[in-house]
Amino acid sequence: MRYTLCLVAITVLTYGVHAQFCPRVVPPLSGTTTFTGIPREGTTVTGLCQNGLIMSGPSTLTCINGRWVPAAFGACVAPPGGLPGGVGTAPCPPMVQPLGATLVYSSGTTSAALAGSQIHGTTVTLRCNNLNAIVSGPTTATCVNGVWQPSALGVCTVVSPTGTGDVVAGLSTNSPCGLGVVPPLNSQVIYSSSAPYPEGSTATMVCNPGFVVSGPSVVTCRGGAFGLLGTCVRIG
Repeated sequence: MRYTLCLVAITVLTYGVHAQFCPRVVPPLSGTTTFTGIPREGTTVTGLCQNGLIMSGPSTLTCINGRWVPAAFGACVAPPGGLPGGVGTAPCPPMVQPLGATLVYSSGTTSAALAGSQIHGTTVTLRCNNLNAIVSGPTTATCVNGVWQPSALGVCTVVSPTGTGDVVAGLSTNSPCGLGVVPPLNSQVIYSSSAPYPEGSTATMVCNPGFVVSGPSVVTCRGGAFGLLGTCVRIG
């Protein structure tokens, strides 16, 4: 009797594992996949890069116990020596790191100060340092021929539950900005008032000669923090 029950249990468990499905696979940026249909247990999906790019990182995912292994494809990047036909593959400067956040690059670096230039096709993801923070704005950007798209990431705002279960901003709406903004590469920032910057103060980015603004050039102090400036890109 014990032997029979053991076989039944094993059969049910095995069926339950193999009956699982994986979520729809997300293709790599600037790429596609070879799979169409329902991803069942054991399904393998291959990522393919487009426009002459090559895969840097995992190119094949397998559905195991309802999850993709590895969790995501690698990044589509330009091959050594660049792309044929004059397609631009200029590197991007490191993205400006928002206050209270960490930037994670697909190249493997996580610090804006040490990241250095990022090659064409690199992606950057914003992660809030405080678990009670929410992001307002974009959370990812991609380096496309020397320019981040979009040009700036969102802002982390700390929230806290009230006694009634509502959610309120953790920053006072009238708080001054104790810190200014980090000047983007090849620029300087001009403030409308001196530090600590009162609510409503503005910070204006002026690009160095030979560069033009891409994205917001003026940000305002709101709730104790400035918004995010754009970037300065070389003319031509």
